[in-house]
Amino acid sequence: MLAFVLLLALGGCGSLPSDVHRRVSMSQHAAPDESPLARLAASELPAGAQSGFRLLPLGAYGLDARLALIERAARSLDLQVYIMDNDETGRAVFAALRGAALRGVRVRLLLDDFNSAGAEPLLEALVGVPQLEIRVFNPFCCARRSLPGRIATSLGDLPRLDHRMHNKLMIADGALAIVGGRNIADAYFGRDPVANFIDLDAIAPGRVGPQLGVLF
Repeated sequence: MLAFVLLLALGGCGSLPSDVHRRVSMSQHAAPDESPLARLAASELPAGAQSGFRLLPLGAYGLDARLALIERAARSLDLQVYIMDNDETGRAVFAALRGAALRGVRVRLLLDDFNSAGAEPLLEALVGVPQLEIRVFNPFCCARRSLPGRIATSLGDLPRLDHRMHNKLMIADGALAIVGGRNIADAYFGRDPVANFIDLDAIAPGRVGPQLGVLF
C-alpha cells in the first residue's frame, strides 16, 4: 500500500516546462532547378497528371527508397513517424539524417514519444547538430529511459498522454513523399529474425508533396 501511495505521489509530481519557446517551422518546396529530386519528380509524372503514385510493397523497397531520398535531398527533409527503434534500421536512418543535416539539408524529425524510450540515446546524439530539428509529440516528462518509468511518473497526466500520433510520412525537397504504414524499425522492413509486420508504402511525386508538407 505504501509503495502504491508513493507511486501515485510520484506520478502527480511529474510535469513539463511551460515556458518553452517553439519556433514556427514551415515546409519547404524546391523548384525543379533547385533540386535533382525535384527534377526527377517532375520528369516521372504521367503526362497531364498533377501527382503520381508508385507502391512499395516489399520492406526492402520501402527502406531503400527512404535512404535514397535522404542521401539525395538537397534542401529539406521532413520525417514524421510513430515508432523509431534503436535497431539496425533505426540507426541507419538516424545516421543518414545526421549526414544530410551536416551537408546543409534542413532536417525536421517529428516523433511520437510513447515508444521512443529505446531511441533516446540516438535522439540525444542528434541534439545540437546544425540544420537538424527534433520534436516529440505529446512528450513524457520524466524517467525517459524506460516506458514503465515514464508512465509511473506521469500518472497524473494520463488523459493528455492517451492522445498519440500514428502518422508516417517522409518528404524530400518538398518534391517526393513516402506515405504508408511503416514505422522505422527492423520489423517493418522484413529484417527482424523473429516476426515482421506486413505493411505497404507509396512514393508520390507532384503536387501532393507540398500538400503533405502542410499537414506535417
